[in-house]
Amino acid sequence: MKNTYILVLFISILFQTNLFAQEDVEQDLLDDFDEIVNKSNNYEDYKVVKKLQLKNFRNSLSKELESLENEIEELRKLSEEKEKKITELQSLLDTSEENLRETTAQRDQIIFFGAPMEKATYQTTMWGIIGVLILILILFLLKFKSNNSSTNEAKKQLGNVEKEFEEYKRKALEKQQKLGRELQDQKNLVNKLKGNKQ
Repeated sequence: MKNTYILVLFISILFQTNLFAQEDVEQDLLDDFDEIVNKSNNYEDYKVVKKLQLKNFRNSLSKELESLENEIEELRKLSEEKEKKITELQSLLDTSEENLRETTAQRDQIIFFGAPMEKATYQTTMWGIIGVLILILILFLLKFKSNNSSTNEAKKQLGNVEKEFEEYKRKALEKQQKLGRELQDQKNLVNKLKGNKQ
């Protein structure tokens, strides 16, 4: 943009310089013409001009026209070159702006599972996933705590049942031993009674 501004400024200065130069040349030609008219002789309502002066004026005018045509051609070429340069610069500017847009878009995107995603969407998605994982963790911890409490209660009840079972086994063993002694005592008594009868 700055280059374009400088280029336009340069071209306008060049044209103004040429305009001033053309005005000087035109003024010189007008002065020459006025001089021819002033130095010419009068004949009734006519002016008699020397052929040499007219020829010299024509040559000067011809040279000046040729010079102006050359200058116009040079200015046309210069203008075409400047136009071409402006087009190239505009193309370069357009390419730079496109690259800037692409870079900005890439900067504002994140590749997530192979697909481009806006940063805001990515952050929302990630925080959503983290939230779900935290919720699952909390539910897991609550379930674990509930199951741990149930397990501890079951262990406590199992301990009580085992104690009761041990107590029952001990009493049953004592009872069995007592019954075994009583049976043995009864067998001994029966044997004793049988032995007394014989």
